[in-house]
Amino acid sequence: MLKGYYDLIAPRYDQEISEMDKLSIFPYDGYSNLLTLTAEYIIEHSRSESVKVLDLGVGTAELYTKFIPDRIELSGIDFSKPMLEIAKLKIPDGSFYEYDFLNGLPDGLPENRFDFIVSTYTIHHMSLDALIDLIHHYLRYLTPFGKIVLADVLFLDDISKKQAYEQNLDSWDHDHHYHVYNQLVSKMKNHLSMSFLEVSESSGIIVIENYHEYALQYEDNLVKYKSNTTKWKSTRHPVKSE
Repeated sequence: MLKGYYDLIAPRYDQEISEMDKLSIFPYDGYSNLLTLTAEYIIEHSRSESVKVLDLGVGTAELYTKFIPDRIELSGIDFSKPMLEIAKLKIPDGSFYEYDFLNGLPDGLPENRFDFIVSTYTIHHMSLDALIDLIHHYLRYLTPFGKIVLADVLFLDDISKKQAYEQNLDSWDHDHHYHVYNQLVSKMKNHLSMSFLEVSESSGIIVIENYHEYALQYEDNLVKYKSNTTKWKSTRHPVKSE
């Protein structure tokens, strides 16, 4: 059912999302800004000139129009063939696979290690338990200092989510899973470092990596985006007791 929806909407997807963003219509208010900040994060935290990226639910690959082509080695997975056809036009050098990433990597995609595993506006289609399983599964495909980057409708806590719900009653989709960062942190394994960036009142970016001595550490578990900041920083979530 979901695949059929995206197959149908693919030709007008980018235009409709852009219009909703401009009109500040939930859940795509701040969409362009979210993609820009996601791209900036990947660029600023790249450890080499060429970055290997695996995108889960790549869609039309709009995110990657914000990169210098030579800097990205993109492998994108999506179950919608029409969406992938648009992605190929935007990113001719990318490698795209028609497949459901919930089933792992598709045949033909080498089990490489990736610097970044990215998913934008996709995780709201899965439950919290399914999201945790997804994260733990794909961690194995990261390079030693690799990161999982999730950008979507995200909230810091239940209070923030409740406020957004009350402000967007007409457009709130009860079939979607709008995740809460604090809930995710409480269920993740201790060896993982997590950080959250609040992009708007209803969207954010979560970065997940294996904790190591180079992972950034801060006392607070949230750094909010401010319009006058030039950079944003990661934070490490508190270590849970056994």
